[in-house]
This record gives sequence, C-alpha cells and structure tokens, in this order.
Amino acid sequence: MSEEKWIDDVLNSLEGADHARAPQDAFEGIQQQINDQERSQKKNYQWIGVAAVILMVLCANALLLTDYFVSEEVAEYEQEYPEMISNYTLYEDEW
Repeated sequence: MSEEKWIDDVLNSLEGADHARAPQDAFEGIQQQINDQERSQKKNYQWIGVAAVILMVLCANALLLTDYFVSEEVAEYEQEYPEMISNYTLYEDEW
C-alpha cells in the first residue's frame, strides 16, 4: 500500500500550483535574437566573398608573374641563336 500512497502523493503534489507564465516580451526577444543571428551570418558570408576575391587576384598575379619570368628566359635563349631564328632553317644547304 505504501507504493500506491507514494504514487498518489506524487500525482497530487502539483495541486494548487499556478501555471507557468512566460514574460510579456519573451516572443519579441526570441525574434530579435533570430534576426541578430541572421545578420551576423550574412556578414560572415560577405567576408568570405571578399577573401575569395582577394585570393583570386593573388593567384592571377602569381600566374602572370610566372609567365613573365618564363618568357624572359625564352627571350634569352632566342638571343643566343639569332641566325637560326631569323630564317628558320637548320642547315645552310637547304634548297
């Protein structure tokens, strides 16, 4: 019987208790927090876009500089063999 009494005591323990009430401005506060989070996420995406553009510009400059230095090396080789480049023949006795 003591088990039944304990169950009854537990079930009846909330008699006379008031219902919980939320604060008046709770809903507006939750909406404000959601809006603030959305704004901060948009700012993060903007910074990611800026970083991506900067990275693309740096990569393009690196490619252009690499191409520039390689073309200077080719120009040095061309100056070593001017007669071969001027008439495009490998042998003097052709034709």
